[in-house]
Amino acid sequence: SPGQDVFLSKQKFEIGRKLSNKLWNASRYVLMNLDESISTDDINIENLTIADRWILSSLNDAIDGVTKSLRMYRFNEASSVLYEFIWHKYCDWYLEVSKLASDKGTTQKVLIIVLKNCLKLLHPFMPFITEDIWQKMPGVNDKWIMTSKWPERDKKYEDVSAVQGMEKLIGIVSAIRNVRAFWNIGHKTKIDVLLNISSSEEQ
Repeated sequence: SPGQDVFLSKQKFEIGRKLSNKLWNASRYVLMNLDESISTDDINIENLTIADRWILSSLNDAIDGVTKSLRMYRFNEASSVLYEFIWHKYCDWYLEVSKLASDKGTTQKVLIIVLKNCLKLLHPFMPFITEDIWQKMPGVNDKWIMTSKWPERDKKYEDVSAVQGMEKLIGIVSAIRNVRAFWNIGHKTKIDVLLNISSSEEQ
């Protein structure tokens, strides 16, 4: 943080190691299940699910947050934004939801779009692993990630309603998981869930 001496703790290195491992495994999953002939230039907005629209809209916010923080030399804030987006939103939620997608083609396009932008945003912090993954990406126009264009907000992916809807869904799933953990209920055990939704929350 600005104004503080740099404290290199073992815990910080461990966090970085785990994030590197998470990114590497997520990239392997995306690339192993990818049709190499796929193009992200012709993505149809109408075919996007609420999860697709949520992650793309959240990507816009991450791009803005990282770019603004770097311009103000707030490197700790930029890294925190990236960590939250890559680990919790992209890896923990969207990758898992994508496994259930019916339209695999559109889902693959979204996975690639988000992954490419994540690599670019993360490159100043983790140059070697991001460059290595970039070299394995299909259809990249830039030979080196360091010479590629910095990500910019794409207005066509902005979707406030999708973000709100997905956050509600995540909240519900997280609450159910907490109940399972509290009562020590196995993940394979089916349970009945009752949702009490008011008229203002039906959407």
